[in-house]
Amino acid sequence: MYGLDLLAESIETNKQNFTRFLALERMESVKWIATADKVSLFFSLSHEVGSLHKVLAALSAHGANLTKIQSAPIEGRPWEYFFFVDFVTDEGYGWQAAVEAVRPSTHSLEVLGAYLQGKFFE
Repeated sequence: MYGLDLLAESIETNKQNFTRFLALERMESVKWIATADKVSLFFSLSHEVGSLHKVLAALSAHGANLTKIQSAPIEGRPWEYFFFVDFVTDEGYGWQAAVEAVRPSTHSLEVLGAYLQGKFFE
């Protein structure tokens, strides 16, 4: 599909499994897509009751629909985690407003990407 070399075929153990690929670019050369409808975030939170709920509620209030959430422990900081979140937005909701709504509830927050949703291929 993208003109890449295929290294191996049929290596999956589950035929329903899908692989995502990321194309990375240096931040100084990134141009955000004004009409982006999918966003990838990376953030950390306080280890306290409701901290993740605050973030998820703010995203929901701004029309964001989560398509992925993943946590990873922060090395050297017991019980603290980074979160990776992907969400899509409906027309009429700006992803920037959703990001700014969650920023006060996080320790650190980075937008990893804002782009147009890919097509689903079966």
